Amino acid sequence: MKSIVKEGALDKKYNSRKCDGGYISFEANPPNDLFIDIFSELKKWDSNDIFELVFDAEKLLKDNYQILSTIPGKNNSKFEIKWLWDLENKPDNTDKIGDYAFIKSNVPLKYLTKESRNKLLDWAKENSPYKDLD
Repeated sequence: MKSIVKEGALDKKYNSRKCDGGYISFEANPPNDLFIDIFSELKKWDSNDIFELVFDAEKLLKDNYQILSTIPGKNNSKFEIKWLWDLENKPDNTDKIGDYAFIKSNVPLKYLTKESRNKLLDWAKENSPYKDLD
């Protein structure tokens, strides 16, 4: 989070999914908090320590960002989530998770929704030495 705040963008270089080849993956139109719950369990993180960075797709599209449903030349699915969840002997709920969305390179934080930006600002004030984030 500190790097994201310091750089002012969510950048591909922090993507742990190296197979995404320069794209950042998102859950498009999350219908619930299930992905956060699954992610926190798989990573063994406290779900209270995780919050979403929600970007305004309309503003991104207006500024010519391409939001893709798949990475060109790759077949992306939620299979890896299902596979990891199966290893944990958990029921398959991947159908209740939103579909993938991908953006190449980086996404500046100026495209965060107001609510998400406020959460990030609160986090930054509590957890980092950064100033002038408004």
